Parts: sequence; C-alpha cells; structure tokens
Amino acid sequence: MSKKPSKRKDALKQAIELRVEGWDFTDIGEKTGLGDAELVKATLHKEVKKAVTDDERQLLKGVELIRLEKMHNEVFVNAKDDFAPRERIKLLLDISKERRALMGLDSPKSVDLTTKGQAIKGYIGISPDDWDEAEDIETVEPQDGES
Repeated sequence: MSKKPSKRKDALKQAIELRVEGWDFTDIGEKTGLGDAELVKATLHKEVKKAVTDDERQLLKGVELIRLEKMHNEVFVNAKDDFAPRERIKLLLDISKERRALMGLDSPKSVDLTTKGQAIKGYIGISPDDWDEAEDIETVEPQDGES
C-alpha cells in the first residue's frame, strides 16, 4: 500500500533533512519508510531535481563538498598507514574527480557523433535524362587534405 500524498511529502521532506544531516540512504529508508537504499537514493535525486530551489540545491552541493573534503582529509592525513601509496593516490584522485564534477570544473568534451571527425563526402546522382542540364551544375574541388 502506498503512502498518502501528504504523508509521502512529509517523508520526503524528512528524508532530505536526514540526508543533509549526513544519514546514509539505508538508514533514511528505514526511518521514513521510503524503501531500500537504492529506491531512496533514486527518489531523493528525482525530488531534488524537480522541487529544490537554487538555494537548497547549493546547500546540498555544499554538504556533498564538505563530505568529499572530509574523505580527502581522512585518506590524506589520518589514514596514511592504512593504504599503500598507490592505493592512497587512487583514492585521492577519485575524490578529486567527484569534487571537480560536483563543482562543474571539468570542461565538457566535444563529441562529433555525425561524421566521426571525417570530412563529409556527398555524391549526387544524375539521371541520363538530366545530362543536358548537368552543364549548369557547379562543381566544387576538394580542399587540401580531402580526397
């Protein structure tokens, strides 16, 4: 049986508050009755996208940045002896990657989905019936590097 709209709205509000406080998705699901961790995560992401104001979005972004900073400090400062050097470097790079993505620091990659970077080559079919008119067709010579 699904929750009534007002109860669900209250549960969602409580779930967002708990997430800001640092609760994990499993515990939020148990506390609010919203479901398992994956369902809670998907639900919160959907709700945040459609209902959260820019100020609230910035607050949540700030909370996530603080969490990433704590993870970074834990790996960099406190857990020196817990990880091999290469493993620490990998963890620090992963944390840095998440931080950059959250802050929008990575520039978007340009992808050409239509021509795969190759010159566009076109062919025009001319019917024998049109050969007399073909003299009026302008031809374009390939530019340097094109064949």
